[in-house]
Amino acid sequence: RDSGAFDEAEAYYRRVLKINHNDELAIRNLGILLDLYRGRLEEALVLYEKYQSLQTEPDPKVKDWIFDTKSRLKAKQ
Repeated sequence: RDSGAFDEAEAYYRRVLKINHNDELAIRNLGILLDLYRGRLEEALVLYEKYQSLQTEPDPKVKDWIFDTKSRLKAKQ
């Protein structure tokens, strides 16, 4: 984030997910990257929901992110 290497970070997370499509850390971090730093809310939402579905108990922080992302998408319409 500090260096602004968003292209490289996105490529890294996508490579990890090609190897293990359920890598929770990569899913969560790619969602954050796409949401906060790339403005790709639809893609981020899919990743947040996938991350949440992999948890044994819902992550309250990610639950809030899902709600917020859905709200922002609705406001864009």
